[in-house]
Amino acid sequence: MKILDLPQRLRERRLFGVFDDFEWFLSPHLWSSFASGAGGASVAVASGAAMFGGVVLLTTGATLNNEAALGTTGAVFVPGARQPLLYEALLQFNEAATNKANLFAGFSDVVTATGQMQPGNAGVKASFNGFGLCKVGNTNVWSAVSSKGAVQTVTPSQTTAGGPAQQSLRVEINEIDAQTAEVTFFVNSQQLLDTAGRPIKHLVNYTAFANLQAGVYVSAGSAASEVVGVDYIAAYQQRGAFV
Repeated sequence: MKILDLPQRLRERRLFGVFDDFEWFLSPHLWSSFASGAGGASVAVASGAAMFGGVVLLTTGATLNNEAALGTTGAVFVPGARQPLLYEALLQFNEAATNKANLFAGFSDVVTATGQMQPGNAGVKASFNGFGLCKVGNTNVWSAVSSKGAVQTVTPSQTTAGGPAQQSLRVEINEIDAQTAEVTFFVNSQQLLDTAGRPIKHLVNYTAFANLQAGVYVSAGSAASEVVGVDYIAAYQQRGAFV
């Protein structure tokens, strides 16, 4: 007679990944932080009432093009056959300067390096590997982005980025065939629509894809300090074979 129940983590053994509520934060550990610029950029746990539920603050400092980011220390995620990926983050930001924040949230091979979003509000990095949601300076909406090197698709949505309320950002990557994956994007559990009202889906060749981190990145598109509060990040992938 079997009397031992499988622990919940073992029931989910087909998946690997992370869910972090950020009750505490240390870099480098599970996560690595990145701050770049002329001073004032930082990544730190919130304090006082702002810490409710566990929050990490990404702060650019009041210098144009300053950057702050948080990403998994290991680039352990790699698109592959029968290996779907899922990313979700809950975050909040009010732009210090109207429409001047630049953000990226998702999987990327450069999320904790300079230039995930280009200087001068010029958009997402022109060549990188990854999938995510971005907000470009001089715009106020989320855009969907998929990139394999310089082969890149960026689709603006109808959904406003930022504001006083938290927003959940989710990206799902599912295999279609031996070389193609379908990427779907959600904000607050609603699939993103393009400017014509059509659901946004990207098709990406996932063969020979780079290893990816999961994370969040922000840069200042003006001389005002942008602050992003990250409540949680979840990133999971199915193993290549059932264990």
